[in-house]
Amino acid sequence: MTERTEARNSSQTRARSPLVPAVALLLRVGVGILLLIAGVGKLIDSSAAIASTESAIGVSGTLATIISVGISVLEIVLGVHLVIGLNLRWTAAAAAVLCAAFLLIVIKLWVSGYTGGCGCFGIFGGGTAGPEETLRDSLLVIAAAGAWLLRNEGLSLDHILRRNAG
Repeated sequence: MTERTEARNSSQTRARSPLVPAVALLLRVGVGILLLIAGVGKLIDSSAAIASTESAIGVSGTLATIISVGISVLEIVLGVHLVIGLNLRWTAAAAAVLCAAFLLIVIKLWVSGYTGGCGCFGIFGGGTAGPEETLRDSLLVIAAAGAWLLRNEGLSLDHILRRNAG
């Protein structure tokens, strides 16, 4: 390693806050819990979730059912993985993409004047597409992106498995 690289690595190590692992854990677990709540809430009240899917993206029947149940299961799987910290490289990236897709759908519904509920959290509520839901989903995208950026920080099953393997 060159002197310049060593100096840069040394300054990066010194500049790192001891709060970074805690922030990483909070972002990851927070997004994971919200995804779990959303997925379970939609599966519990699947008929309302299917109706929301039909109105939100303009599909109906079997396709709406497949999409609604599929998204609910995906939210649960991603939520569990985020909470325990497993496969964070892919899980956090997938969560960020999913949250971004939800944000785009909420913005589309808001701009189009849709006044029905978004069905975002199934039986746990969701609200009507508008500024509050847009802000909520924007914050979720930022938190999920932060979880991805900080995936190598904080306590996680990935880190435990990596430490035991090495």
